[in-house]
Amino acid sequence: MADQATLRAGMATPLSGQSYSSNGITISEQQSCDKLIVRADFSDAATVAALSQVLGQTPALEANTYSMADDKAVYWLGPDERLVYLHAQTAADTIGSVQAAIPAGKGAVVDVSDYYTVIQLSGQNARDVLSSGTPFDVHPRVFGAGQCAQTRYGSATVLLSALDDDTPTFNVQVRWSFAQYLWTYLARVAGYC
Repeated sequence: MADQATLRAGMATPLSGQSYSSNGITISEQQSCDKLIVRADFSDAATVAALSQVLGQTPALEANTYSMADDKAVYWLGPDERLVYLHAQTAADTIGSVQAAIPAGKGAVVDVSDYYTVIQLSGQNARDVLSSGTPFDVHPRVFGAGQCAQTRYGSATVLLSALDDDTPTFNVQVRWSFAQYLWTYLARVAGYC
């Protein structure tokens, strides 16, 4: 029987791994990975220490940042909320150890793997494409590598994360139900840059 990671890798996604390039901009759906929402008291040093041990990194304590280590990324969504990407592990294998790191009755862990997809946008005009559809300021002096923000792009609610400033690269996380809409919007704007 196939393990969870193998099943996830072969799972159909909203955009089926599409890729698009135009005018020096590349748009691609990222490979699916498991994702967890973690709610906890991140101001409690003992909780942060326990979660850091389980996640292999300190879970993004500064607002609108993310941390990456090995096969995991942890995004700050709010004072008591983080989003964890598991690139090599499955939610089923990880959820129990994350729950055990949070004091009983003081938090929650929810598997949101099938709720979001991630579209990557890269190229010298990537910031222009992003700025065309969001009220959020994506200028490099305001939004650089290591930062993330929940905002809107067109009519979709998204989580933007800046990956690289040299060759502007961004991940745009969106709900599966808005994936095709967002893809079409980004590709149309990229075609005019």
